[in-house]
Amino acid sequence: MKTSRILAPTALCLFMLACGDAADPEDVDASDAGEVEQRDAGGEVCTHPMSQGLSEPCCLEHGVDACGANLFCAAFDGRTQPTCYPERSRVDQATCTADLQCVSGSCNTTAQACRSLPGTKCTAATGCADDPSGQRYGCNVSGNSTCKSVGDGEGGDFCLEDGDCLDRHCADYACKASIGSSCDDGEDCLAGVCAQCSLSSVRCMDPYHYRECLTACRTSGGGAYYAVNCE
Repeated sequence: MKTSRILAPTALCLFMLACGDAADPEDVDASDAGEVEQRDAGGEVCTHPMSQGLSEPCCLEHGVDACGANLFCAAFDGRTQPTCYPERSRVDQATCTADLQCVSGSCNTTAQACRSLPGTKCTAATGCADDPSGQRYGCNVSGNSTCKSVGDGEGGDFCLEDGDCLDRHCADYACKASIGSSCDDGEDCLAGVCAQCSLSSVRCMDPYHYRECLTACRTSGGGAYYAVNCE
């Protein structure tokens, strides 16, 4: 009986010592928690300071504070260590994640590539940036694959979508004018016929009735032809 009385307090003491070894969540150092949040994908802690200089290694976790003024932190071109790049240094079609990274000032975040500058080579997938005045440009893949300004919407003007055209019809990157609209040639017209109905008017016409606005003229040999006038 005496033995059991001695062991009971001893066991209680050992139990309390074991419990005392467990860390209280409130005692965890806040700096340790912050350090865990800045571990990279490889499990290592990023220890580089904020406001790093050009080409210096940086921590993506610091966000806009990772690099100094007019710099941004990224890991492009096969790099595994993020580095500070100058803003607007990424050339046309280079990898990007934000507008400020591109020379053109426009990043296609879907393609993750910089849009091309006006007048330069381009791809339809990446597209083109607007010019400083806000004029829209598109990749003229039906021509020489360079960035071309979107037109005013007249027949034959360069377009990217129906909304770019006055008659709301864009085909093969060109606005197609409806019957009665002014034109330069048949390719400008939705119906495919551009007829000169008067000395001062050239219009898109119905291909089956375009001669109705012309005059039937006779030749000296008895033949006939259609013209604005027979003189």
